[in-house]
Amino acid sequence: DQVQELDKTSKTLIQRDFERSQLSEQLRLMDEAKTHFVAVAAHQLRTPLSAIKWSLKLLLNGDVGELTPVQKEYIKSTYETNENTIKLIDDLLDVSRIEGGRFEYSFKEGDITEVITKMVSLFDLSAQNKNVKLVFEKPAGVSGIVKFDAKKIQMVLENLVDNAINYTPPGGQVTVSLAEDSDKIKISVA
Repeated sequence: DQVQELDKTSKTLIQRDFERSQLSEQLRLMDEAKTHFVAVAAHQLRTPLSAIKWSLKLLLNGDVGELTPVQKEYIKSTYETNENTIKLIDDLLDVSRIEGGRFEYSFKEGDITEVITKMVSLFDLSAQNKNVKLVFEKPAGVSGIVKFDAKKIQMVLENLVDNAINYTPPGGQVTVSLAEDSDKIKISVA
């Protein structure tokens, strides 16, 4: 009886392991399909948004005639919304690349302080609107010259600073700081 019971339990365990293996493979395939869908959809959305961007730019530049100040404000607002949507789609494409193991880096030597200064100035108005002080602290003697991927660092810093501003109560402060640690540069957002 014990041998038959052990045999039955063994067969049940083998069956469950097989089922789990099949489910795992199905989940992997579904995840790949989702990643592929996001990439294709993002590419398909980006093309018309780029055309809209250039059309709006022509209007803003006055290449197709002068606009009234009110028209110009509406077009400018639409242009900015379109830019934000393109950025969101680029983020989706980055997620798709990360999940697909195709997220590439382009390391070049440059001044990281220039990227941080530019990024901080981008968020200055957003911080002011929320009554949050945004500062960049760079101690004297830190060169800031390192090898890095400017686009990826900017993407990470924008995300961190945006979150810091959003979650800092009015009257608070967000500090971006830079420090040198032997052969490394340390960037902090607090």
